[in-house]
Amino acid sequence: MGTRTRMTREDRRKQIIESAMNVFKEKGFKGTTTAEIADSAEITEVTLFRYFTSKQEIYLEGVRPFIVKTLEEVVETSAGMTPRERLQAILLDRITFISENYETIKLILNESPELSGMGVDLSSEIRRIIEKSIGQAPIREDMRPMAVRMIMGSLLSFLYMPEQNAKSIRNYVYQITDLLLETMQGDRL
Repeated sequence: MGTRTRMTREDRRKQIIESAMNVFKEKGFKGTTTAEIADSAEITEVTLFRYFTSKQEIYLEGVRPFIVKTLEEVVETSAGMTPRERLQAILLDRITFISENYETIKLILNESPELSGMGVDLSSEIRRIIEKSIGQAPIREDMRPMAVRMIMGSLLSFLYMPEQNAKSIRNYVYQITDLLLETMQGDRL
């Protein structure tokens, strides 16, 4: 038998989450057991429970950063841009992210009743971040709810019609940005 390097606690947690997300993708949240997660991570169930208290905790730790944290990061990194550039950067990042990860995102959406039962409302968190990110855009106050819906609808459209062509994604982003800013702006430009 070869020598095994011992993982740090954080690396082991990440490894368990990654293994669990693969099982969740295959079997769904309800169809997955902690024994299957442990088996996939090549650990015992006892070891699994040293790192996590429940299947729900593992699921939330895998889902929330995947969706919310990555969106928050792109919003933060685009903060110094013009409103148009910022909106384009956020849309380009999210649409590319969705197109590259649509299977995982579909799992998360399909499991949203489970998340709600855990007290998590990802769509509200995403909406709040998008509302905040368009706060500097020259969109009339009365048009902001529609702008948020258009952005969220655009993002969802790529979930059901994934696009791998970067040029097509970029063209779409420029067109939707123009539509949003040219039809919903006030006198602020």
